[in-house]
Amino acid sequence: MKKFSEMKTPFLVILLFLGLGIILGTKINLYWEVILISLILTLISTIILWYYESQLTKVIVLILILLLGIMQVEALEVEYKSSSSITNFVRQEVTIQGQVLSSSQSGAKEYEYILEPNFVKLDNNINKIKYGKILLKLRSNRQEYKYGDRLKIKCQITLPPTNRNPGGFSYRSYLKNKQVYALITEAGIREIKLKGEGGNQLVKMILRLRENASRIINQTIDRPYDFLLRGFLLGDKEQIPLKIQENFKNLGLNHLLVISGFHIGLLILILNSFAQGLRLPKWIANIGGLLLISIYIIITKGQASVVRAGLVVLLYILGSTFNRKINICNLLSLVAIMMLMINPYYLFQPGFQLSFLITYGIIYLMPVLKRRLSFIPNIIATSLAVSLAAQLVAFPILVYYFNQVSLIPILGNILVMPLVSLIIFCGFIAVLLGHLHLVFAQLLNNISMLLIIILLGVIDSLKNLSFLTFKLVKPHYLLIALYYFLLYQFKEIITYNIIPYYSRCKERITISIMVILLVLLLLHGHSILNEELKLIFLDVGQGDAAYLSLPTGEDILIDGGFNEDEMANFLYRNGIGDIELMIISHFHQDHVKGLLKVLQEFDVRVVLFPEPKVKNRLVRNVFKVLKSKQIDYYMINDFRKLNVGEINFNIYHYSGAIIESNNNSLLVKIDYGDFQVLFTGDAGREVEKNLVKRGIKLNSEILKVGHHGSNSSSSQLFLAQVKPKLAVISVGKNNQYNLPDLQVKDRLYKIGSDILMTKNKHAIVIKSNGRYYWLEKK
Repeated sequence: MKKFSEMKTPFLVILLFLGLGIILGTKINLYWEVILISLILTLISTIILWYYESQLTKVIVLILILLLGIMQVEALEVEYKSSSSITNFVRQEVTIQGQVLSSSQSGAKEYEYILEPNFVKLDNNINKIKYGKILLKLRSNRQEYKYGDRLKIKCQITLPPTNRNPGGFSYRSYLKNKQVYALITEAGIREIKLKGEGGNQLVKMILRLRENASRIINQTIDRPYDFLLRGFLLGDKEQIPLKIQENFKNLGLNHLLVISGFHIGLLILILNSFAQGLRLPKWIANIGGLLLISIYIIITKGQASVVRAGLVVLLYILGSTFNRKINICNLLSLVAIMMLMINPYYLFQPGFQLSFLITYGIIYLMPVLKRRLSFIPNIIATSLAVSLAAQLVAFPILVYYFNQVSLIPILGNILVMPLVSLIIFCGFIAVLLGHLHLVFAQLLNNISMLLIIILLGVIDSLKNLSFLTFKLVKPHYLLIALYYFLLYQFKEIITYNIIPYYSRCKERITISIMVILLVLLLLHGHSILNEELKLIFLDVGQGDAAYLSLPTGEDILIDGGFNEDEMANFLYRNGIGDIELMIISHFHQDHVKGLLKVLQEFDVRVVLFPEPKVKNRLVRNVFKVLKSKQIDYYMINDFRKLNVGEINFNIYHYSGAIIESNNNSLLVKIDYGDFQVLFTGDAGREVEKNLVKRGIKLNSEILKVGHHGSNSSSSQLFLAQVKPKLAVISVGKNNQYNLPDLQVKDRLYKIGSDILMTKNKHAIVIKSNGRYYWLEKK
């Protein structure tokens, strides 16, 4: 067995096991004391086995690294819940004193500051804060603060909002990954005072260079082009107009707006050009490079992408200075390890994953792809090979996080990268010369502005290729792992011609087929063994929307809320591509508008709804999509029973004269063994009375309360027949109707029903095995 010292890329192996440990740390809940003891025992075992030169040493070292990853995550969780954490003072009136670590402008009307709290005063008790930073959001008309300012704030601290629906963006998790645990907004501030200045003087001096650079750009280039140039050079992406950001994002070119190794490389190129012109020794140029990169990291406020790229180049310069043989994969892995040791949550940031994976992919695939493209000019072949390699590696990550993939970057990078290179190059030189005189900066930035105008013109032209951008649902973890495994395995197939080199590829092909079959078996086997009905009442604000996943694998939707994107985004983010059955309770916008995009972009097999009483634009659009996509649909006028696997759907419609449009709602009762759920749409008391009179069995464990808890529904007679153990009210926070009605809640409490509301709990997830049900914790 090879020792680590004999491996070509030992740091890559260490990185893989450290990453696996961090992932396990987020999935399992263990007492940190248990992990610490395990870590110590493993370390002792490693020392003993190493001393006796045992063959097991390597295995134990890898287990040690795995435990270290788990320990890192658990340690941060202990800090987060610690009595010295800022999270212990949320939702309380406190006085905070802390220091500004960084500042940024978020749009035209708001500034954001990262604050490191020193202490919190609560009820005349002073508590020292050791863990957690605070995000402070202020209106732009307030006094502007800078790095090092010490602030005293009387306020109420809150936790950042979490995701409303499964798979959605969690601002709390996003900030927690940056070790920002709490939030202060304008609404919670009573008083804010500047108490003095602090901070590192060297950092302050470097940040003044940033301010000077911004001033030079602002004075020498017109808007909005100055915003784009500041984004390219200083990482001020937030200032770039949203329309431009959206254009880059939709074309899959938003990576160009993020500072990366490309920027660092241009800086070093400029420095080396000056050094060669002045005939300076190489070691002086290297020292200058180390200083320049360190300063640039601070100027860009330590953005993770700059730190990643900067560390790689710093280590490369150090290695070349001492004449060390450098393996780029090893170097990249070492930088990734260093960053994960600082903050293990970097692993879950898309930028971290994409930057490292794309670089690995270019190193691994680019030479092979370039050889395959040898029939075209070398410079085009190189650009195309790099672009293809990057897209192949980035594909599953882009789909996983953004539900979108585009073929445009393959061509776009070839057209856009030369322009971006020239813009950044001219911009850097302009900022440097601008410190001598603005005239020099003006001359160069005139060129930069012309290049930016051309760049935006190219971007507008590429928008015509939007048909090359595809929306895809979130892939399963196993499919992502399978994709990268096959990408690694089939490099040899694209390296050689398959027929003459079949014997060389035979083993790889056999292994690949076996792995494919194993993944398919695992995915399909899970659905075969599953006996759970999953029901999610989505938080769509003031509206209704529910999703059901049946034990046999079918996906059902009942209503879709008012927001046209909410339901579609939920499906994309949870890997749901096919809808077996869609039920529209009635054609009010707060129930059906969110389903229109689902009908347009997903495979829907059958749609059920009552006959619409008003043929408005929304109704016409629904029927237009149903017709264009040839989706089967049925209008329910009285009663229909539908069986899907072991689940029975009993669908009722009021057969009397409908005067009030809410009474046109379908009522859906779902039976799964001894478990029942009743959906009532917006049906009023007249419909409820009719159902009771007809003797329909309404008893249900779960009731989706009618009309968002309005007093026009949920009569005492009706509730006495349903007898729900749990009542779910889909209602928006601070809604203008002041729902749910207090009388409805009183009636539910009187029959012994528990009440959950989406405005308080966000999405409500319920599971049942047909015998009993339970609420799933977030």
